[in-house]
Amino acid sequence: MKAAVVGAGYAGLAVAWNLLQKQIDVTVFDGGEGASHASTGLLHPYPGKKATPTWRAQEGMQASLALLEMASQDRPVFVKNGILRFASTDEQRKQFGGESLLIPEGITVFSKMYLEELKKTCRKARFEKQWVRHLAELDGFDCIVLTTGAESLQWAELPLKRTIGQCLLCRCKEPLSMSLLSSAHITPTPDPEFCFVGSTYEYTEKPDPKKALALLEKAAGCNRQF
Repeated sequence: MKAAVVGAGYAGLAVAWNLLQKQIDVTVFDGGEGASHASTGLLHPYPGKKATPTWRAQEGMQASLALLEMASQDRPVFVKNGILRFASTDEQRKQFGGESLLIPEGITVFSKMYLEELKKTCRKARFEKQWVRHLAELDGFDCIVLTTGAESLQWAELPLKRTIGQCLLCRCKEPLSMSLLSSAHITPTPDPEFCFVGSTYEYTEKPDPKKALALLEKAAGCNRQF
């Protein structure tokens, strides 16, 4: 059986690895580094505004942790030191029982490093550096798996929105003990002297530098709460 995976981000490489475990011939297509390489990886079972556990949350956490540990054979690609999530609404304060919620099982993933190492574990797959614009280009494959994020809109009419994220690399006065999550997030990097400040909230076609700078103000507010 021959499978084509379009997209080599978090989802694409995880799919490729699992297909390879079933002895399936896998070819991964990707034209360049997408959102997964630039994003901050925060892994925990309480996403969304309501911070409620997602469907099969613990099973997903265990499966994700297994991939992270496998990808960490040569160098650590994540830290499991918890996430402190701050309430941004009265509803969240009521749910959290205060101003913040400590998620001790929270994991911070060094995204770019993780994807580089996970790709090594998929060495039996073929990687083609090309954009796939039409599914007809993939004739000859028994199945096609699309893991293209917002770009999936070109394949079908789906209830998706394009959202732009902002990410700043900042120098820390002292190393972060854990990731901080609010309207903006502050997360450690592989270098303890630096941290990422970011958020995903712009429903626009192009990023706005002014909004990127505004993240610093949000980060400062989050840091004062901490």
